[in-house]
Amino acid sequence: MIGAGAVMRGAAVLFLLWLGGCAFGDRHVTLAYPPAPNVEVSTATAAAAEAPAAVPKNGRTIVLQPPVETRTLKQVVGIIRNGHGRHTADVIADNDVAAWIATALRMEIEAAGYAVAEPAGGQASNAPVLECRIVLVRATAKGSYRGRVAFLAVIKKDGNEIFNKNYDAQKNAGTNLLASGAGFAESLSLALAAAARELAADVKNAGI
Repeated sequence: MIGAGAVMRGAAVLFLLWLGGCAFGDRHVTLAYPPAPNVEVSTATAAAAEAPAAVPKNGRTIVLQPPVETRTLKQVVGIIRNGHGRHTADVIADNDVAAWIATALRMEIEAAGYAVAEPAGGQASNAPVLECRIVLVRATAKGSYRGRVAFLAVIKKDGNEIFNKNYDAQKNAGTNLLASGAGFAESLSLALAAAARELAADVKNAGI
């Protein structure tokens, strides 16, 4: 007759094997912005999401160039490791990462009181131009989901560079439960929000 202790040990082994199996298989995610309203979303960002075309508070316009990718694997936004720390799978974005970042920059700059124009808008030919170079978009999960987003922001006016700064933000998004795609995506959205809001604040403080 098998003892209760042996049964419990066997169940524990099976659970660990099952848990290890969760480290295999790519996760596909759709990156959204802004972060979920119940997770670190500002009032200003929520307002921008509802009315992105609202009249600017300060009457100034910034032209936003499409963000430029410097990453080789443009759709890979995270890695999954097994219990031994080995890279076993990837987190893959099903939507355009550069467009996702552009959305965040637009919303946060508008929330700071600016109008954001397209490069070929014509109505803002003498306005400052914001260029963004994507450096890193990476989510990982150990005890918790952790997202990191880094980019270089350069602002030019009349062809002259007037602003240049690197932004690098990291955010956690709760306990890792079987390396779910939703957890990875949420951590990246939070990290992007932190970086984009910091840029918007810097632009406003600099009086650009």
